[in-house]
Amino acid sequence: MKAPFDSWLHSILVFVISLLIAAPLYSQAPESEESEVMDAQAPAEMPTAAPDLPQFKDERTQLLQTLTKDVIPNLPAKDVERLQRSVQRRGSYRAEWAQGADTLLVANSPVAELIIYKFSLYKNPLLNERLLHTLGQFESLRFPRASLAFAEVLGTDTSSKVKVLKLMAKALNQDAALGPDALAVVTSSWGSSIPVEERLAFAAKSCGAWKRGTPQAAEVFSHWYSEAQSFWARSFAVEIATCLKGI
Repeated sequence: MKAPFDSWLHSILVFVISLLIAAPLYSQAPESEESEVMDAQAPAEMPTAAPDLPQFKDERTQLLQTLTKDVIPNLPAKDVERLQRSVQRRGSYRAEWAQGADTLLVANSPVAELIIYKFSLYKNPLLNERLLHTLGQFESLRFPRASLAFAEVLGTDTSSKVKVLKLMAKALNQDAALGPDALAVVTSSWGSSIPVEERLAFAAKSCGAWKRGTPQAAEVFSHWYSEAQSFWARSFAVEIATCLKGI
């Protein structure tokens, strides 16, 4: 009668011993799993912050001095007054005043350009939005560098920054030497908020200038390609790559 009891006791002891041996393994499993989860959730390396916008305060001052010393003295006082009044009327809620002013300023773009930039310093959002539209209609820019110098003033949100990019593209197509400074503006903290599609559109519209004077642009545009998701953005990427071939 003792044999069955001994066999049963032996089985119990084997079971208990096996649990004691396995216990450390069970206690370690959750720790290992938690470690793997924490590793998987570890924050990715933070991207390098965009550099600050280049400062153009001195250039804005020089451009306004050119207006005061070279442009205004060569115009009749009544014409200066009319141009200044037209710039102010671009911010009017009366459609006929705003449109009439736009027509006059575009027709007199060589002498109106710096007056427009002067009034942009008042930072009236409605006025500046319409002044950007007026500048965009100029067939050519007498002071193409002013588009860079006043970018910070005129481009204060995404919509206005996109309009500034279009103006800068026009300036670059007139003067390829602006390329390095224009690239510094667009890759700065000011330009980082602009959708990559719009930055690629800007690059495509002024591609000839990059090819002539800014070889380092290819690396920047390549980085933008990597961010692009939409078909529209990738179509610009192909256009730019074709244009820059040989850089």
